[in-house]
Amino acid sequence: MIKRLFLVLGQRIWGAFLLFFFVGVTGVAASSDLAESRAAALFKQAEMYLAAGNPSRAIDKFSAVVKAYRTTDFAARSQLRIAEIYDANGKLTAAFNAYQGYIDAFPKTENFEKTIEAQLGIARRIVLQWELESKYGREPAKGLPSRSELDNMMETLRDNARYSSLAPEILYETAVVMQQNRRNVTARKLLADFIDKYPKHQLADDASFQYAYIDFRKVMDGDWRSKMRAEFAMRDFIQTHPDSEKVPQADRCIRLIGKKEAERLVNLARQYRAFGNERSASLYLQKAMEEHPEETLEVDGAKALMNSLLKDRDAGS
Repeated sequence: MIKRLFLVLGQRIWGAFLLFFFVGVTGVAASSDLAESRAAALFKQAEMYLAAGNPSRAIDKFSAVVKAYRTTDFAARSQLRIAEIYDANGKLTAAFNAYQGYIDAFPKTENFEKTIEAQLGIARRIVLQWELESKYGREPAKGLPSRSELDNMMETLRDNARYSSLAPEILYETAVVMQQNRRNVTARKLLADFIDKYPKHQLADDASFQYAYIDFRKVMDGDWRSKMRAEFAMRDFIQTHPDSEKVPQADRCIRLIGKKEAERLVNLARQYRAFGNERSASLYLQKAMEEHPEETLEVDGAKALMNSLLKDRDAGS
């Protein structure tokens, strides 16, 4: 009797549980369907505002979808639309950040690669704008992200692209941006990383050249400590990438380094001559002729100084 009572009681409890579970699942499904429906309605409103030429109101509606219906399919689509609207209207920082919002919130969607590509496009436009401003000596256009903001964007892009097919291009372009902004230590590190990871990539020769160019530019700015490293890096580039279209440019860089060094040595010789120290003047001029004969003869006043020292030597003997 007691056994039968427990059996009946167990059956009723199990039945109640199944009923509760079925009602719960049905309720969740109904709730999910309702959320999708409401999100769809808001999304449609946003698209209508956009079509009517009111992007600001459209962004408000898309933002409402993202905030209120984050688990629906329309949330990811809305976040992407927000970024695209900012992008189309030239609001580059807002667009980049909105794309980043998409990557952070919806990293496993099919548009992940497309979003990174869009961020890279924004960064490239900013780089080009800064190049034009520098070339023509103009004040930065209103709304143009600062160089510091551009640095941060490139670092974010590099972090995003670790598992993207765009990783090599982004690593290289990040290094170039750092180089342009005189962040040479970071640029050298990134370029070395690229050369190590992607030796067969189509940008490998560019990366090797840019790596050498960092020290070349330092020499041109008067940093003689970088001379040997710059020459070595340029010659290594030529040897490693003999078919690169940048080889003639590397040859010119080596020649310019020699010319710069020749000018330095001739100036030292001239200074020692002015102080009456003809022996030291002759030694520096001789060193210039031995290491960079063609470049030395091109230095203004080098031939005259050489002839003068020779006359003094002959007069003294």
